[in-house]
Amino acid sequence: MGFFDRIRKRNRNPKENVLTEKEEELLEEGIERRIRKQQESKEQTQEDESIEDYEPTISYEDSQEEEFPIHGTQTREEYIQAIIDNCEQIIETERQTKHAKIEYQAVTEYLSDLQKIERMEVEEKKNLEDAAAKVIRFTKERENYQQKEIHTSNPRFRPLRNYEGNIMEDLKRMREQEEYSKKVKNDLRQLTAERDSLKYEYKEVFHKQDTLKKIAIATFALVISLFVLFWVLSVGLEQSMVIPYSMTVLMAAGIAGYVFYESYRNRYDHALIGKKINRAIALTNKVKIKYINNTSTLDYSYSKYNVENSMELEYLLKEYTKAKEQERTYRSNTERLDYYRNKIVNILEHHKVKDSEIWIYQATALVDSAEFEGIKKNLEVRREKLKEKMDYNLQVKDDCFLRLHQILEQKEELRGEVLKQLEKYHIVL
Repeated sequence: MGFFDRIRKRNRNPKENVLTEKEEELLEEGIERRIRKQQESKEQTQEDESIEDYEPTISYEDSQEEEFPIHGTQTREEYIQAIIDNCEQIIETERQTKHAKIEYQAVTEYLSDLQKIERMEVEEKKNLEDAAAKVIRFTKERENYQQKEIHTSNPRFRPLRNYEGNIMEDLKRMREQEEYSKKVKNDLRQLTAERDSLKYEYKEVFHKQDTLKKIAIATFALVISLFVLFWVLSVGLEQSMVIPYSMTVLMAAGIAGYVFYESYRNRYDHALIGKKINRAIALTNKVKIKYINNTSTLDYSYSKYNVENSMELEYLLKEYTKAKEQERTYRSNTERLDYYRNKIVNILEHHKVKDSEIWIYQATALVDSAEFEGIKKNLEVRREKLKEKMDYNLQVKDDCFLRLHQILEQKEELRGEVLKQLEKYHIVL
């Protein structure tokens, strides 16, 4: 989809995003395996129709800082800095979109597996459900041997079991993102306070200028009044008024000098504060985009492990490790359990389900339609969140291109600098 096509598409009314009540977390290890496989092989294409075909769901305008009306104060260096900032934002949004597309494709493939299971013939599906029921039964028999209260079958441990290979890496990344979120929030508060302070100073300049005008008008009126008074006195008393006239002129000159000096200072402050406001707005927008992307990633990680923060995930990980150590000491009817697990795998592979092995750990979903639908709904919600993230970054990218076009329209002499930065960042305008 072209740049201006996306702009036209974004101007339509976005579809209402209605989410149902969150089902029990049932996202499996198979999704992560697919993501890793796609990242390693780098087979993810840039033009994936199933990924591009969606309506915008996030209003980028709601997240942007309203620009303060400063005109005619930008220097060439500021325009160049704006070009660089927009190029950096384009690169960042492309990176975020690339990662989201890979995960989106993995979720889509898993949804495709669910559809294949739903389309199975009645007899074949009955065999699959029978095998799944046997797996559930033998699994429960094995769990009866457990004496401790902590078990890995606890629903709270389900995400940890599904993503066991990535827990430590995800925990470390979650901590870093939480620390980064705190720093970005603090930066936003400081930038907002600085911007508001500058806007107040900017308005104060106008108040000072109005005061100077009033002083000038009052001085002019006073001088005229004094001149009239001195003339009347000179005529009535027939006395010389040279000294009063001279003193009045000196007073007027002194006040005029003060007014002109303060007016010059106000014009200088007006231009300087305007530049500072523009820079503060640019920095705020840049930091806000980073904050939104980081928050989106954190929310997704929390949803993935069904936790509120990294401390809760660390606690669950410790409890899960204890449960695993306890379960290593127990044995069960392994041969029968393996037989029916293999039967599930064979049936699913016959129907070309890509990740059939993961279903032996999700056997309940094969016999319980409600849980099966729960998995499906959660995958759809997960895919919708990825759509929103891709759409948001796409809108940010388009707005950056728009700003580059606007700079070219306003400053034709900067075309060479724009092309230089685009080439530096390998961006095609």
